[in-house]
Amino acid sequence: MALGESRASVLRRVLIGAGRLAAAGGVVGAGVVLTAAPSLSPFLYQVDSRDPVILVGIPLLLIGFALASALPAAIRASRTDPSDAMRSE
Repeated sequence: MALGESRASVLRRVLIGAGRLAAAGGVVGAGVVLTAAPSLSPFLYQVDSRDPVILVGIPLLLIGFALASALPAAIRASRTDPSDAMRSE
């Protein structure tokens, strides 16, 4: 956090960081599912193992949950005064 940085900038930076991590996890997870799809097919009932709605919808849902869970921390970080944080360290 830089001295003089706006609250909106801090909030945006924290949420972008959380979103990037969640998106990376979604891409890796989708890759694992596509790789393991042939072995998962016997366990799925009336669902294709490569269903595009599932492959896109679930990662988007998880990214939404990740951003929602990062929001309280981002708000708390945006309320912190940088000079007080630097004095305490």
